[in-house]
Amino acid sequence: MSMSKRDLIGEILAKKKRNDLSRAGLRFMTLNCSYSSLENQSINDKSVISLYIVGLAACIEVAVRDSIRRLIDHGSPYVDRIPDLFKKNELQFNLEIVKALQDKRISFGDFVSHLLPISQVEHINAHLDSLLGFKLRNALANVCEFVEPPDSTWFGEDDLDQSSVEINTNVKTKVSPTKLVDDVDKLMSDINQLFKVRHIIAHEANFESVTQNELKAFFLTTESFINALEEHVEQTLSPNAPRSLLGQTMAYRIKSGKVYNSMNETYEEIVNILNKETSRDQSDVIDKLKVAQEAFLKYLDDDFNFVLALYSIGTTSSFHYQDAYTQITVCTPRFERLKEALDFVRHCYLDQA
Repeated sequence: MSMSKRDLIGEILAKKKRNDLSRAGLRFMTLNCSYSSLENQSINDKSVISLYIVGLAACIEVAVRDSIRRLIDHGSPYVDRIPDLFKKNELQFNLEIVKALQDKRISFGDFVSHLLPISQVEHINAHLDSLLGFKLRNALANVCEFVEPPDSTWFGEDDLDQSSVEINTNVKTKVSPTKLVDDVDKLMSDINQLFKVRHIIAHEANFESVTQNELKAFFLTTESFINALEEHVEQTLSPNAPRSLLGQTMAYRIKSGKVYNSMNETYEEIVNILNKETSRDQSDVIDKLKVAQEAFLKYLDDDFNFVLALYSIGTTSSFHYQDAYTQITVCTPRFERLKEALDFVRHCYLDQA
């Protein structure tokens, strides 16, 4: 695959600048709102209908590219399957591309998803079949609506008030999750037809290819495909992850507590090893470590106070979310630093003992 004649980095950066981080579903909603304002009146201008067809096909392409980007940027096993996406052409890199990846101006997912052709159903199936490791049709046929984890996931039954326990007891009957796609073969056939109509409109300037009723059906097809694809990717990359503010807040608080405790345990282990060292006095090292740790905890406390002041005008949930997020982002690098120090101390005083 020759890439020397194209400014791939410029193309990707320009596209990223034009587009925000919203998913294809939000872009589809914008298009759908525009169409809804005209839905109650007969659209006599065929060119208007045709433009919506072009927009719907573009939304599907964006959804597919975004899914490919997210999967690859997630890492293994998806990044390992990149060669399968370029079976007929070798994926080549030049110095500019390598530098852009290293500087994180673009991601590997940005790069790969930008190169792949996505103008036919065959393209979509081939790319995602290879990347997922199984048939896209099977993924879409089996994806179900997301169900928010129950409050007991975060609080436990003992922490819930009695009324909620009674409600939960009354809803013990297990309900099968609702599948998002009833007929995946029809869905893919309809998308195939949508791409064919888009091709006629875009390349032949034929604006008589679709009726208003057909356009309505294509809107439903596009919405169903985007919802199912985005849901499958979300549930695959973040299984059982909460999406409500309460759930996300509690999940972050649990994670932040684990990071904080791990940091403290690592610190204490370093001190214990140094205290037991008898070959030479390590009191000076321990004192400096304590000073550094106390300074860090003071910084963490000051940052909490800043968050409290900044988000005091918001809701309690939003404050607790930011509070937990702050602890994760601040304590994680400190934890990693202490782990490096612990590895060094173990090597010096335990491995060589």
